[in-house]
Amino acid sequence: MDGQFYLQDSHSHAYVGDGLSFWGFGGSGYVTDLAKAQVFTRDGACDHRDTDIPWPKTYVDARARE
Repeated sequence: MDGQFYLQDSHSHAYVGDGLSFWGFGGSGYVTDLAKAQVFTRDGACDHRDTDIPWPKTYVDARARE
């Protein structure tokens, strides 16, 4: 299984159109641009808020629109 993860904000207000919001690099808040999203290890992804959903980076990257 992949060792890198993005963290999605699961709150209903976190959607931008049909896009998801992910934890931003360096604690900058949530972003919709994956180039600005923080990449976490498995341990780092599991050590966040209950409302954050860890997604394998390879899974998200393969399905992302540009």
